[in-house]
Amino acid sequence: MLTPFEHSNHIAKYSIPEKLELWTTLAAGNFAPRVDFPAAYSGRVYWEFNGILYPATSGAAISAPAVGGMQRAVLKGVPLSDLTRLDANSTGLVGDITNLRPDRFRAMQNLSLHLTSVSGDISGWVLPSSMQYLRIYSTSVSGDISGWVLPSTMRSLYLHSTSVSGDISGWVLPSTMQYLSLNSTSVSGDISGWVLPSTMQNLSLNSTSVSGDISGWVLPSTMQNLSLYSTSVSGDISGWVLPSTMQNLYLHSTSVSGDISGWVLPSTMRSLYLHSTSVSGDISGWVLPSSMQNLYLRIYSTSVRVLAPFAGVGSNMKEFQIQNCSLPVGDVDNVIYSIWNARAGFTYTTPALNVGGTNAAPAGNVTAPIEGADWHDDNGTWIPLTAGAMIWDLAKDVNSESFKKWTITYNGGVASP
Repeated sequence: MLTPFEHSNHIAKYSIPEKLELWTTLAAGNFAPRVDFPAAYSGRVYWEFNGILYPATSGAAISAPAVGGMQRAVLKGVPLSDLTRLDANSTGLVGDITNLRPDRFRAMQNLSLHLTSVSGDISGWVLPSSMQYLRIYSTSVSGDISGWVLPSTMRSLYLHSTSVSGDISGWVLPSTMQYLSLNSTSVSGDISGWVLPSTMQNLSLNSTSVSGDISGWVLPSTMQNLSLYSTSVSGDISGWVLPSTMQNLYLHSTSVSGDISGWVLPSTMRSLYLHSTSVSGDISGWVLPSSMQNLYLRIYSTSVRVLAPFAGVGSNMKEFQIQNCSLPVGDVDNVIYSIWNARAGFTYTTPALNVGGTNAAPAGNVTAPIEGADWHDDNGTWIPLTAGAMIWDLAKDVNSESFKKWTITYNGGVASP
């Protein structure tokens, strides 16, 4: 178990106000906790493993001695109130941390116990004013955290993939906050009144019960990743300006709406998921960025239109899903024309396009070359004349141009290499 504090007789014995005790189930040599403390304690701090002392160096992890099975580790020589960092993540730590009492770590800046087997109700925790980083994700901790007050120094809070809960609508995000990850938890509340700090880079609240009209949110210029999918957020986001730093925007399976035709996609954009929402608008004027490593443009089950071929298509397009948008044949053809015209530049080995579902079937026939309405033989080079023929060409590379072949799902079938 993890029991940070021992009884007063032990405290007196070691002549320090408090001491830290950890238990791990890891095999020998794999337990490597790190603690940081002031230089004044250098040479006086030790980890005790099963009765044997091992010197501890601030800022450096220490490997467990050659003793397998359950190990008891006690940090000696420095008060808890002077520790600035405790990092014991990805270890075999076990036990209930309900009584850890972070407020006793008055100088603590970084507490990381993630990817361990710790558990306990952390609802009563009071975070010290010095706290900058708190990471307890992918553990079995639980509790209503609605009453937490985030310190003004907080930069990163990772509690995702835990059983924490509570209405977080009243939280005030510190001006220093960069990363907030509470996805896959039971938190809830109307977050429409949140003001995103100018320093925010990553906000992940997906797969929770948060709600609220986020149309008035202003995305900070530092924002890279915004993930609110599978929540109850709503609002007209047509007026949003995507920051030049944005890489991933996940708003699918929400009630957001609005005409997004005027959006300008930043050159850093890698993934854009807006499917199963109520967004709309003619997106043919979009320039799909060319400098992306991976672009997942998923806007199916929306009311978007493609009234002309795209203004530009990024060379690193990996997957384009625009199915179930009730697109008429002209819009479907414009999507296909856009991909076919840019075919020589794509770099991903197995790109995929889905224009099927409720969309109209493409014009022409998806068929192998034969002189006629779909194909023309231009001195040995087959020219596709319809969108259907272009689908066949994209999947088969009829003229051996050596471009990356596409798998295309359309209303009527699937064409694949």
